[in-house]
Amino acid sequence: MFAIVIPVYNNAKTINETLDSLLILKDLRQVELVVSDDCSTDTTVDLVRHWIAQHGASFGRTALVCAERNGGISANHKLAFGQVESPYGLYIGGDDLVSSPDLVEQIGRCLAKHPAAIAKVAVRALYRPSGQVQDMYGRLNRFFAYGAKKQYRMLATYGNYLYAGPGTVLEINLLK
Repeated sequence: MFAIVIPVYNNAKTINETLDSLLILKDLRQVELVVSDDCSTDTTVDLVRHWIAQHGASFGRTALVCAERNGGISANHKLAFGQVESPYGLYIGGDDLVSSPDLVEQIGRCLAKHPAAIAKVAVRALYRPSGQVQDMYGRLNRFFAYGAKKQYRMLATYGNYLYAGPGTVLEINLLK
């Protein structure tokens, strides 16, 4: 199983589209979905609950966790990844879109050949109110064309510049 982790805060305008984008994934029964909310003041939590009630049975596991108090992005990530039961997790934001039906399979094949603690995949972001979908990394597109070993060397060299943010795949036990 592989986790997709979505930390959210006031994402009511985009969360349904983000969650709907997951439905294109092949073999959803192999996907664990964890959404963590950092005390949103809009309808994000209600929308996520409704969506999980409609689509949650398609996944191997779903979880919605809500912080007791707003702790910021780092605390929200810690809350989210603390709920993951899978060996690896992919973090995306509440305004990001999954666009490849084979994403989980591709990541699984790559990790089987090249086990890593941190890996990176391309993610697209949905910006509201414009509705435009934009590449998250712009000039970093070349990074995703490199093989796993070169990506790993680049991550080691450039550090936080490349590994932070949506599209990050993490080995959960190492993270914990």
